[in-house]
Amino acid sequence: MHANLAEQMYSLGIYDIFDDDNVSDEQWASRQIERSIHNTKTWIIKLHAKQTDKAGQPYAQHPLRVHMRLQKLFPDPDEDVRHAALLHDVIEDCGITPQALRERGYSDKTIHIVEAVTKQADDGLTYKQRIQHLAKTGPLGAIQVKLCDLLDNTDPERLKSLPPEKAASLSKRYSKAIEILQSHLGNSG
Repeated sequence: MHANLAEQMYSLGIYDIFDDDNVSDEQWASRQIERSIHNTKTWIIKLHAKQTDKAGQPYAQHPLRVHMRLQKLFPDPDEDVRHAALLHDVIEDCGITPQALRERGYSDKTIHIVEAVTKQADDGLTYKQRIQHLAKTGPLGAIQVKLCDLLDNTDPERLKSLPPEKAASLSKRYSKAIEILQSHLGNSG
């Protein structure tokens, strides 16, 4: 019986996944990226573990949804943009520094995107000005991440769990920002 099972597994090619000779360079690279993304997911879940969103839900769900939305709206985003989508709130909400991100092995591109979407308390800009500045001067990946962040923040399922006046206020504020970012993305080709 055991020999029969081994034969069946061999005929299905199960053992090929463990055979380094049958894995292309592209497959290895893809596996390494997915492992790295998984490690970032694990880290942000730990960082946001004791935080909740405005509706009282575990905050770590937000960057995970932003990451999923990024992949849905912008097919084949590069690894740096995917990491940034997951990390987009760690500087502002978790006290993580750009240097700490660098020490964890994140690329300068990832860090630049995270910094671009992070609110600087002393920048003297209104929210609308901050969004306009990002749309005009930010890297494409930062604009994509911020758009996905705002789309998650205005998701009707999330908004319905807030008090109606809070939901209306956030929806109004964020919908204008979404328009600015989408307009820029539409005009940038």
